[in-house]
Amino acid sequence: RLYAGDANGSIYVYQYENSKLSRLAKLIGRGFPCNNMKVLLDKALICGFDNGELQIVDLKTQRAVATISAHCSPVSAICTHPSQPHFVSAGEDTFVNVWAYDEGKVFLFLITVSFSPLTY
Repeated sequence: RLYAGDANGSIYVYQYENSKLSRLAKLIGRGFPCNNMKVLLDKALICGFDNGELQIVDLKTQRAVATISAHCSPVSAICTHPSQPHFVSAGEDTFVNVWAYDEGKVFLFLITVSFSPLTY
């Protein structure tokens, strides 16, 4: 599967099979660009937006299961753990948040760290 986001925040799910690309789903955006995406354990798609929100999409149902106000500025990076249900979001607000995901039911906030931009 392939995932894409656009400048309006819509999220697209595609299937590439037999040399053919087919769109399986489109989640309508809310006007903010989707600039980061990562798959978590083949269960969820974590999407980061320019308004600082994270949206979690259940890959089985292809529906958004949660929207989190994670940062007060654009989400600049998302990283997922390879074997645990944890992910990290970083924002231009200089904060890094560590999250736990529980099968589309609960999102547990674990830790927040602020970093200072490098100055020369």
